[in-house]
Amino acid sequence: MGRKTSFVVALLLIVLLCGVAGAQPEILWNKTYGGFDADNARAIIPAADGGALLVGYSKSFVNPDYQGWVVRINRDGDTLWTRIMVI
Repeated sequence: MGRKTSFVVALLLIVLLCGVAGAQPEILWNKTYGGFDADNARAIIPAADGGALLVGYSKSFVNPDYQGWVVRINRDGDTLWTRIMVI
């Protein structure tokens, strides 16, 4: 089985979405996103509804080459949709 690097964004996402500066953040949830191979987040974009877009690249889907990967999550970290894009 290949190397697995997954989106683990709990603490970073909480800090970005809550705007907590200088305070001790509370971990609201902890989720892992990805497949069986190398998956990497390059950006977390907060959404107006409290969720976020996770933008990066993946080797876990479609073919063995890296593909663009976007994951839309809600405020609880549940996946709403996933898109793979040929780069």
